[in-house]
Order: sequence, then structure tokens, then C-alpha cells
Amino acid sequence: MNKNPKVSIVLPTYNRAKLIMRALYSIRDQNYNNWELIIVDDGSFDNTKHLIDEFAKTVNQNIIYIYQENRGAGSARNCGISKCSGELIAFIDSDDAWTTNHLKDSVKALIDNPQIDWVCSDLSRIEIKTGRIVVSSNFHADGKKPKFFNLKNYKKGNVNIIKDKRLVRFLLKYGVIGHLPCSVLRKTIFEVLQIRNFRIGEDRLFSIEAAKHGFNFAYIDNIHLHFGVHDSHSTVGKNEETQKYIDVHDELARMYRFIYKNKSFSFLERMLARRALSHEYFWGLAYNGLWLKEERNLSIFYFYKAIKIWPFSFLFWKTFIFCFIRVFLSPEGFQIGPGFKSRARPLIDESNVK
Repeated sequence: MNKNPKVSIVLPTYNRAKLIMRALYSIRDQNYNNWELIIVDDGSFDNTKHLIDEFAKTVNQNIIYIYQENRGAGSARNCGISKCSGELIAFIDSDDAWTTNHLKDSVKALIDNPQIDWVCSDLSRIEIKTGRIVVSSNFHADGKKPKFFNLKNYKKGNVNIIKDKRLVRFLLKYGVIGHLPCSVLRKTIFEVLQIRNFRIGEDRLFSIEAAKHGFNFAYIDNIHLHFGVHDSHSTVGKNEETQKYIDVHDELARMYRFIYKNKSFSFLERMLARRALSHEYFWGLAYNGLWLKEERNLSIFYFYKAIKIWPFSFLFWKTFIFCFIRVFLSPEGFQIGPGFKSRARPLIDESNVK
């Protein structure tokens, strides 16, 4: 790699005209200038295109704008990747903002350490409307040491290079080390792998598959991204909000189910994915979501699905029985109302999973 490699930045967006300038300005203000920007508009019907055209007049770098029908973040990122000409690829979401040193420090880590394929960094979470810091550090949330710090690694400068055979199992159990928007990757990864066209969880699955293929990860324990916290759907009604919640967690469960059904993963890795799938249903969707939203009948259905997938948890059974008795003894009883089956839709066509 030369000492000044081009970075291709992929930015997917959908109806974010009110927020996208935050991301664009943070790209323009980088203290590393050899970049190009590929913006994939995933079916917006606001004035996103006009704002991008105006922004392009303020920078010297190449900006490519692509419009496609709405297909989700995974598809939009893949579309952008296909147009990248740089040796390195970075991602940013349209409601986030990089610190000015993100590209410079990440590129230096990859230049100085040719064995690294993927370098990520920390992020903070900021409420866009008020500027209030919600989480000052994602790595050190609640002042606790992150679990991935326990993975075997060696340090070179401010770069921590992970060398641990447990990495795939860790990612399955605990999730990503660093999110795509605060990562820079070698383009060679995408010559082997493609981001799955999931609407949610595609970055988590991509990191697991990259680790499974033997690509090397590293992290920088500094804030490189300010994650934008906002509520773009505050006006939806209760039924629409519940359906959205189901769709989000269904998509995350779909990701774990894909791994569980994928024979290229080891038996232990697939069992970890199966357990994570059951937890996504039981705690993420059924209890913390539907039960606490008083969608009691629907939550019982997902409790049952979780236990069917992973029947070995005493806490699952205890919680399920308690909740079922409460619903059964309630004045309404246990009812499956109109539209129930459509709301509890199947996850995935598994015929193509090998």
C-alpha cells in the first residue's frame, strides 16, 4: 500500500434531508483528503438530491450519487461498494458524524500494520436535537471494561491488534467490536465477501463472516464517531409502532438464524447462534418489547418460539409460565385476534442457506 491510499466512503441514505448535512460536513472536515464519496440514495422522496448537489460544489473530491428503489442498508452499501475505486473503504450513516481525525488515524493504522484488514474505533451517542451526550463511550459504557478487551491482542502505538481464535465465538455471543460507520476496511475483504442484503443486522453478520474467513481485526480506543440519536417516527400509532418493533427484531433474529443454518460454521458456533436467536426472540422481542408494551398475547407467541428453539433455559420456562398464567387469568384471556398471523410473519426462506 502506498503512503497516501485513496479511501472510498460509502454513505447510504433514505429520507434524511434534515440530517444528512451533519454527515457530509464531517466528511468534508477530515484532515485526510484523499477520498471519494459514493452516496446511495435508497429511494428517498425528500430533497436529499438537491442538498448533495449543493454540497458537491464545496469540495474538490469526487462525489458519486446513485439512486435506487428502497431495498435496505445492506443493498445500498453493496451498491456503493461496487463503485469504489479506492484501496480502502469506509462507511458512514447519514445521521452520524466523524471526528476530524477518523480517516487519518485509521488509514495510518492500516499502512503501519499490513496484517490488519479491518480497523474500528469507539463512538459516542449524541442526541441531535439538543446536543446532549447520551453515551460518552460505547466501548466503556457504564464505566465498565468492554469484554473484547479480554481477547488476546498486542498493541502497536494506539492500535490494538486482535490475535485470538475465539473471535468468531465472541462476535456471536457479544456482538460487534466496532460498528461499520467507525471502521475502515481493506477493499480486499470485499473481493471475498459481500454484505448480506438484510435491512438490519447486516453489519453484525458481515463482521462475523469476515472473522470466520480469517481476516484480521484491530481497534483504536478513541472516539471517532458521534452516533446521532433521534426519533424519526414519533408520530406512528401504537399498532404501527408494534409492527415496526417486530420487524426490527425479526430481522436481527433472521441474522442469527442464517448462521445457525449455515454449515460452514462449526457446531459450537452454530449452537451459539441458535442460543443468540432464542435470546433475541425471548428477551429482545417478547419480554422487553411486546410484554412491556402490553402486547401480551403476541408476546406469548414469541416466548413459545424462543423456547422451541432453545428449550434448555430454566429462566425461559419460569418467565414463560408466569406470563402465560397472567394472560390466561386476565379478564380477556388468551386470544389470537385478527391479523395475528400476519404480524407474526415467518423469518426467512431457508431453502438457499447452505
